[in-house]
Amino acid sequence: MGEPQNTRVDLAAVAAVADRFDALAARLDEAGRAARPRFDGATAGRAHGNAGRELQRAVEVLITDVAAWARADAEIAAALRSGAARYRAGDTDAAAGMG
Repeated sequence: MGEPQNTRVDLAAVAAVADRFDALAARLDEAGRAARPRFDGATAGRAHGNAGRELQRAVEVLITDVAAWARADAEIAAALRSGAARYRAGDTDAAAGMG
């Protein structure tokens, strides 16, 4: 029947990738908070009020998108850690059954 297929997972590498996703999520979240609009129609002055409001709306959309990106990165990190934990538990159970 041939050789059994073996799968190997470098759990340290998976944890490192998860850490990087978490770090990116934190930086994106921080950038989104730091970029909160301080410029709007009122501060643009009468001549540029509409442009200021349009800019504010555009920046708010961008901030919302960056926040979603940060949440997605945090979710990816959590999924990687969860998968690694399940793999580690399965490996431990298999080793216990052999010995």
